[in-house]
Amino acid sequence: MRAIEFIVERKGGKMTKRQQNPTRGVNKYTDSDRWNTDYKLYRLGLALAATDGKEIPEMDEESWIGRWKSLHPYSQKEQDMINVAAKAW
Repeated sequence: MRAIEFIVERKGGKMTKRQQNPTRGVNKYTDSDRWNTDYKLYRLGLALAATDGKEIPEMDEESWIGRWKSLHPYSQKEQDMINVAAKAW
């Protein structure tokens, strides 16, 4: 397979008819500010698991931690390491 067959940047990111043939449909999702699309897809997966295709599941748009990353130190030594590393960043 040649790269030209799967890299479509030169066409503005549009799928050719040949690329569309094996699919039943393509759904693209992003969050409104395009801050973290991985999180949006994760939340969509949670909603997908909770629906039957007819009823809209009841769920919050964002969890308590939302789009933040977290560190969980086990000891004071590890907390000190995080504090020092954060100053370098």
